[in-house]
Amino acid sequence: MKTGDLVKIRATANLRAASVRRATDEDAPQIGIITDALEQSDGFYVLEVVSEGERGWYSDLDLELISEST
Repeated sequence: MKTGDLVKIRATANLRAASVRRATDEDAPQIGIITDALEQSDGFYVLEVVSEGERGWYSDLDLELISEST
């Protein structure tokens, strides 16, 4: 995944992320765009996603790729 990709934020990620509202069963899946990537000291990346006007940082395991940017 890279900057500009369209992703779906998994429900489990919303329960852990402090910057994103808590998901409920009635909520539609959150869709967002990756706007930044940051490599951590362990070599893994966290990805910044903008969704519904909110920003949050997620592991790639918390995201499902919908469409790649060109």
